[in-house]
Amino acid sequence: MKTSIVIATYNKLEYTQQCIESIRNFTENDSYEIIVVDNNSTDSTVAWLSEQKDIQLIVNRENLGFPKACNQGIEIATGDNILLLNNDTIVTSNWLSNMIACLYSQEQIGAVGPVTNNISYYQKIATNYATLDEMHGFAAMFNISDPRKWEECLHLVGFCLLIKSSLVNEIGLLDERFTPGNYEDDDYSLRIRLAGYKLTLCRDTFIHHYGSASFKDNEAKSKYEQLLTTNREKFIDKWNFNSDLSHVIREDLIDLIDEENEAPIKILDIGCLCGGTLLRIKHLFPFAELHGVESNSMCVQVASHFANVVDSEHQFEQGYFDYILLSDSTLERPEQLLEQYKRFLKQEGQWITSIPNSLHYRVVNDFIRGMVRKEEKQYLNLSEIDAIYKEAGFGQLSITGVTSSEITASEREFINKLIDLSQFSSSAAYEIKNFLIKATAKEPVNDILDSLNQLNDENGSDHAIQKLLTFEDADIIDSILKMKDKQIEIFNQLAVMNFEKGHHEHVLPYLLQAYECNAKDESTLYNMGYILYRYGENESALDYLLQILEKDDEIIELIQQIQSNIDESQPVNQDEVLKLLLRRIEFHIDQDEAIQTFIEIVRDEHIQVEAILEIVDREIIQKSEILNLLGCVFSEYELYEMVIPLFNQSLVYNPVNEAALHNLGMFLFQLGEYESALNFLESITDKNEVALETIVALRKDLSDE
Repeated sequence: MKTSIVIATYNKLEYTQQCIESIRNFTENDSYEIIVVDNNSTDSTVAWLSEQKDIQLIVNRENLGFPKACNQGIEIATGDNILLLNNDTIVTSNWLSNMIACLYSQEQIGAVGPVTNNISYYQKIATNYATLDEMHGFAAMFNISDPRKWEECLHLVGFCLLIKSSLVNEIGLLDERFTPGNYEDDDYSLRIRLAGYKLTLCRDTFIHHYGSASFKDNEAKSKYEQLLTTNREKFIDKWNFNSDLSHVIREDLIDLIDEENEAPIKILDIGCLCGGTLLRIKHLFPFAELHGVESNSMCVQVASHFANVVDSEHQFEQGYFDYILLSDSTLERPEQLLEQYKRFLKQEGQWITSIPNSLHYRVVNDFIRGMVRKEEKQYLNLSEIDAIYKEAGFGQLSITGVTSSEITASEREFINKLIDLSQFSSSAAYEIKNFLIKATAKEPVNDILDSLNQLNDENGSDHAIQKLLTFEDADIIDSILKMKDKQIEIFNQLAVMNFEKGHHEHVLPYLLQAYECNAKDESTLYNMGYILYRYGENESALDYLLQILEKDDEIIELIQQIQSNIDESQPVNQDEVLKLLLRRIEFHIDQDEAIQTFIEIVRDEHIQVEAILEIVDREIIQKSEILNLLGCVFSEYELYEMVIPLFNQSLVYNPVNEAALHNLGMFLFQLGEYESALNFLESITDKNEVALETIVALRKDLSDE
């Protein structure tokens, strides 16, 4: 395999000589070719390059800029890979072999890059060497190939960029609109990702970089900054987002995620931009389920390659996320976002965000000078933050202040004046640039109990029922069971009120729980009988009503009516028999016997799964639960051809039925359908030990393949 190393030069011969000598010293012979494109250097660069027998040289008669020079080199390259390398770099031991190992570790990886001592974005690492000899010693210890140190990223800086030649052929050359240079690598990184390929940072590979040797030495600082501004605007015009802002990784927010690396957490990032923070979380927490909210359509397209990213109008499942991050607190006022998204947080979930301090000395100074920007209306002080989160119903609240890194003498003087004019005795209130907030969602028990207490309030009962509909039935049942008295009375009251208001899915769970608490309670028996009768479940209704010991005239009349209905509609066909059996299974009436009879009929009469699904859809209330149960039963009785359709349809009715997700995942695992099994098991929110162990085993088997 051959790599074509393309280097653009403009003066600075000493850098170019060091760069090329290092390539010769630390790269395997016959594994590379060197192509140098000179942009009309005025020193001895061209003369020296012309003497080098192992270099292909292109000499431009004018400075055509970095993108054009790179493209000229790429066009004559013959290697399997293209490596764009700045001339102010010094490569090190194992540098190229390490990166090639990473580049070809996955078909989806399109380009890779190393870390260095001097660069923008996240490729810079801390170093402590003082000489080049020390640098090479550092690199020799550092450059040990280790796949655990490879990290997918949004952007790779073009100082040292290794790309598969096949990918260059697919997406084309560098965009020369960014001449003379800057943002062409942002553009190329984006194009690689949009083509469906990954960028990977090789944190196991280090090279030395002097840093911007050509630009900064030959153009005034103001002109250089103007070039950055101009090319930034070109990028925005082309792609409709700011690359500098949209690739940010909020390490400060990630640091507040207190979980084991193997934890299967669900995370939502509000204002995720291109997903830099989510991608970093994916590296740190490989089992995390990643979601984002973003209004910029191009950013959504970028981030959707590795996360489920939607626009701000999307509604998530209530109580779904372990963590909600707010990456950009200036999108909307924090209290609006809390109101909009808090219900999607689990009971013990955590909301993590960063909010700028409205009392920061620079903000105050801008306000005094009349320079307050629109977005600064989103800034809050400590007391306002505390009030907002308490109003939103959060429990534990941890707030950390992040101070400015450097304060000049004049700024310190201004801060002291502010202290003299205010009630604060220290400078901390003005030095804190932003607040990092970690808030734990309060358990809904108190809210549930408050709503239950309003059920008998003539003016508040309707509101109470509507409020309770925002909670899970299981949470409400748990709250009622913790009460000292009136448990059965409240279960019956909730069932009747939901029945009267047409919330039928919230009726039977409460009656069944009341029956479980006391199977002889006559109010429960009557309500169960009457409501099942109204649902057309005559046989089940009669079973409950007959259990009432003291039957008044109303109950006797109802029993007679139900018996008459049964007599008039005796089962005349197979579907009717199956329907009655399924209803007995649903309402736990002689369930084991009903299941046995149901299985015998299915086997003896060769009933097709489509017929069962049709009856469930037409006649059964708790569709998802019954189908999941049938899937387990049919698996036990070795009716395997029906199992997957039953589990699948269970998930159609309720995509978050965790029992069905678990059972289908385990069944597919037994069949050897590892990828499908892994997808279902990873979708479970509260994974048990069996699911977690199976996921680990599946990931290992799939990676071994």
